[in-house]
Amino acid sequence: QYKKLTERITKMSQSTNEEMADIVEFLLFQRANIEKNAEDKYGLLEEILDKIGPQIEDTIIFVSDEQIDKVISILGKRGIKAHKFTKDEGRSPSKEYDGKSEREDIIEKFKRKQFQVLVAIKCLDEGIDIPSAKRAIVMASSTNPREYVQRIGRIIRQDYGKYEADIYDMIIHPDLVRISDPALCELEKRIFKKEMDRVLDLSANALNNAEIVSKVYKILRE
Repeated sequence: QYKKLTERITKMSQSTNEEMADIVEFLLFQRANIEKNAEDKYGLLEEILDKIGPQIEDTIIFVSDEQIDKVISILGKRGIKAHKFTKDEGRSPSKEYDGKSEREDIIEKFKRKQFQVLVAIKCLDEGIDIPSAKRAIVMASSTNPREYVQRIGRIIRQDYGKYEADIYDMIIHPDLVRISDPALCELEKRIFKKEMDRVLDLSANALNNAEIVSKVYKILRE
């Protein structure tokens, strides 16, 4: 499906028709959703969780609508206390939550470490402040740079006793060997280069900047 969409995008991108440009934008959105929900991301999440260990806390996992239930299931099987944070959680004060909204109650319990992990869909881009969060696992990146910066801003915000934050950002690596069309190959390279530029921008002030830069340029040379 990804390959078929890419072929259509490549052919239609050559047109100067404005209506065609709208169709191309829609096809790019469809293809981005395939990348967001790539199956191998779940295995990578398991590896990251193994590395962090069962004492994981103060962590937000950013996911897509399609990923959220499976990620909650993965965390549950590991005995990790997690809660969804989506547009469906109530915003109005309620007796059930002692005069707080459901959202405020979830955030308060997260700050008190009653929830080790929040599994969030986009809504954390909406000005919600959780300075105690000190780790992000980004399974579904936003293609909008502003939204991406807002998400990362939730994690790197200063808080008492918080001196650093960890960010795990999952990126799809194109398999160029499987692409025979030179034009498609060049398109994939440009898209991947854009992702790598984002990583370099993000890591500019990271404690492990040298390690990240070395890895990125090694991958780009290959």
